[in-house]
Amino acid sequence: MKLSLLLRPVIKKTIEYLKNNQILLITLGIFLFAFFLRTFNIRVIPNGLSQKEIETVRAIKDLKKDSMWLEGGYYNAAYIYLSYLWSKIFGLSVLSLRYLSALIGGLTVLLSYVFIYKWFSRKIAIFMALLFSFSAFHVSASRLIIPEVLLPLVLVSLLIALTNAYRTKSVWLFGLSGVIAGLGFYTSPSFLLAPFIFLAAGFYFFRRNKKFITGYRDELIVATVGFFAVIAPYIVSFSLGSASYLSYYNFKFSLEDLAINISQIPGLLFLKSSGENFLNVGHEPLLDPLIFVTSVAGLVFAILSLSRRKYFFLVVWFLIYSFYAALRSPLSGIDLLGMLPVVYTFSALIIELVLTKWFETFPIDKKAKFFAIGLVAVFFSLSMLYNFDRYFVAYRYSKSVQAEFSETSPIPIK
Repeated sequence: MKLSLLLRPVIKKTIEYLKNNQILLITLGIFLFAFFLRTFNIRVIPNGLSQKEIETVRAIKDLKKDSMWLEGGYYNAAYIYLSYLWSKIFGLSVLSLRYLSALIGGLTVLLSYVFIYKWFSRKIAIFMALLFSFSAFHVSASRLIIPEVLLPLVLVSLLIALTNAYRTKSVWLFGLSGVIAGLGFYTSPSFLLAPFIFLAAGFYFFRRNKKFITGYRDELIVATVGFFAVIAPYIVSFSLGSASYLSYYNFKFSLEDLAINISQIPGLLFLKSSGENFLNVGHEPLLDPLIFVTSVAGLVFAILSLSRRKYFFLVVWFLIYSFYAALRSPLSGIDLLGMLPVVYTFSALIIELVLTKWFETFPIDKKAKFFAIGLVAVFFSLSMLYNFDRYFVAYRYSKSVQAEFSETSPIPIK
């Protein structure tokens, strides 16, 4: 009895704290869940080093304090420099670098949640973050030593900074946005196309509000200065060796070839992949059936709602990164990382819409509400089990995957 009396105020304060800090706890929970899945059994999956990672590992290993210039490699310099600093703290090994990629992957899910929460709603953001967290495709990519894993994180960070800058008209946030935009060019060659997203958004805003440019003149100047201050080394490197950057794109495509490549993207995502054991087992599609159905429906819904700027922006984001992937030859799953946040947002949009319509149809019937919630919970559980089995079971014990990660490593494995 005395113990219960002592615990009662503690329990009461705990409940009050949870109620008053829901956003913080949800945010922390999402990050921990995503980070846990990206580090679970990381010592044995994937075991070893792949040929596709060796070039990046050697670039990190060969980086010296007195020789920091990367020649024509500034399209992925951010990951290499970050890995270099990480290795000075945690040691240079394959396992250490995999932990860095896992951290980047976890933060990507977290900031995607923050961005979608700002643009849509907490419910949509939570659905998106859960689907993104247990994606076998992103879990796999977040354990690999590849510079491209940093792209979605920087892209979403930029969108959050721009959103806050636009809403608050803060000069400092516009400056920060310019700096992050400059950093984006050091993450992946695909960021060369990212400005088209913002040009399209700027044109859209200008059409809706003719004073958009003049109203933010000083802020845009600060953003431009921050951008060029950061991107200066990239411009120098690009001018000295543009071929190493442009080689990532195939500009010799005809419109017919481009259309064929674009048509292959849905197949790679949802039907049959190209057999990259680097990313997944055999010819399994990169995304699971739940994402197939919901994201396609969400894309259609967004297209039908283009008059609203947030849906317009999502569709443009998806199209730009589809166009980038279509310029790559051969098309790889790594080229689709930049569109993952928007794909999972499409899925979350349609799930939230269906639930909302269902609750509006049955506003009083509790059994109908519990049925809908239970059905969504079942679909989420099945999707999670599907992704877990595909990566942590099938991927782990695949002989083809083991052969893929059997290269001789220039640095210690662990």
